[in-house]
Amino acid sequence: VGEYTQLMSDESWTQSLYKWRDLAEGLTGELPDYAREMALEREFDAISPELQPVFSKVFELQNQYEMAINTAPSASGLTEFSAAVRAAQNDFKSGKIDFLTATKKIDEAYENGGSHKVGYEAAKKRGENLNENARLRTILAKSKNHPTWASYQLESSGQGYTEQYRGPKNQREFLTKLIEALCPIRRKFIEMRIKELGLSVAYEDLREEYLGLLTPRGISRVQDYLPKETITSGWQNTLIASGFEDSTLSQIVVDDGIREGKSRTGAYMSGMLSPSPKKFMIDAANLSILEPQGPAEDWRQGLVYILQSYSGSSMSGLETAFHEGGHALEHLLKKKFIPADESYGYVEVPSMTMERFAADPEVLLSLLTPFEGQLPSVEDLESWIEEQNESNIADVMHMATSALYDLNLWDYDYEQNGAKTYLERVVEVYSEVNKLAGQMPHLESNTPIHYRQVATTHFISGNVRNIGYTYAEIASRMMSEFISDKLEEQTGRRSWYNQPGLAGIFTEYFFEVGWKTKFPENIEAITGKKFSPEYLTKPESQDCADALTI
Repeated sequence: VGEYTQLMSDESWTQSLYKWRDLAEGLTGELPDYAREMALEREFDAISPELQPVFSKVFELQNQYEMAINTAPSASGLTEFSAAVRAAQNDFKSGKIDFLTATKKIDEAYENGGSHKVGYEAAKKRGENLNENARLRTILAKSKNHPTWASYQLESSGQGYTEQYRGPKNQREFLTKLIEALCPIRRKFIEMRIKELGLSVAYEDLREEYLGLLTPRGISRVQDYLPKETITSGWQNTLIASGFEDSTLSQIVVDDGIREGKSRTGAYMSGMLSPSPKKFMIDAANLSILEPQGPAEDWRQGLVYILQSYSGSSMSGLETAFHEGGHALEHLLKKKFIPADESYGYVEVPSMTMERFAADPEVLLSLLTPFEGQLPSVEDLESWIEEQNESNIADVMHMATSALYDLNLWDYDYEQNGAKTYLERVVEVYSEVNKLAGQMPHLESNTPIHYRQVATTHFISGNVRNIGYTYAEIASRMMSEFISDKLEEQTGRRSWYNQPGLAGIFTEYFFEVGWKTKFPENIEAITGKKFSPEYLTKPESQDCADALTI
């Protein structure tokens, strides 16, 4: 970290990049373009020497707080917490307990554990880190003539978006309109489920944490047939059957065990090494790189590390395996020789599209093991998946509200006179976004639920990129439909089970081409369809269960 922060304020490195840019003047091609891009990026990212201590302090405070999350006493109990909530939901849906008993069990689970407990313990130990970090980030943003950290970050990370989808103003408008469109659909769905279940409870008397009781049981029924110990191998076997090569998968290390000090609050992919040719040619006329051709032995292999905890249900673990695996395969198969701006909205598309594997009944059936001597049928799985799709409104709303929360939290001047602290803003922004979404009140636990917002790096990192998930949700649905269409053309089947051509489709459209164009123009070019929030919602629908396109 120290070497990195010194590099960011190294004037000699800045001048070297500027000299490289000057040498590229009048030239065209990938290398001259890269020289110009590097100089522009340096102008944006470089930190003046007097601000280097501030930059270093930000890293120090961030690392300390992340350690506080990982070592929080409640972090070790997240699996038990998830199991308790899931058991209450399943017991109610299977008729073993009534609604009141189920809510009491959920109340008890939230009193004893959960991510809000982890966030509270981390904030109690290192909460001042969050406040100081927000203040220091604002100082750094203002040194670059940006009023807030969000403004500064989105200027940099937005290079991969078309103008319409970048910057605080445009992104806030997009998210607000989407949430406002989803709000009545979500409420109508909840009220419909209350009526279908015959519950004598008003919408206003419910709590957000009870929503899982109201959603159809859906695909959660596969839990008994899907041991967590089989998830990683099942994911690997599915990819091999889809045409991905053993030599590619051998470059992926999956850390799915349990050990002391390991993060239990999430999962991630880290690209340690990128595959690279041992030699390649450059066109001297325009300084463009000629894509190397040759056998696999002429390439240096890459290396990817995936952290998995499988701390939630095995079904969510399976979805996460395909999600992080999508990131890994993109890293290994992209063949990206020169760095180029990519939006987070596009980066998440391959991974979220690959979650489609876990929603394919034939794929699922191939991964299940008998329970009490029985296996569900394909027809059973199709019915469960259809039920699951009815409650997707809650997932999409969560993505959108999380993105707006993330944006508004960091689009704030923490250096102004009378500024609120970061933790005060967490409470304020969380409340504002929940109100916009028409959400039900949260449980009044002995530990306030809003502390869950400081139990994950998604919000405390300052990356301000959560909108990428909302953008990618739309794009991944478009891409999933496109891929199924392609498969049907090739084999006559839309199912993703045992389709060796899948690897070629992903590689040709995602990994080798898509990233070269700004988002969402790349998705539109691939699918031939218009990228729009309306792809998610059907405003004309009178049936709230059909209000989301699947």
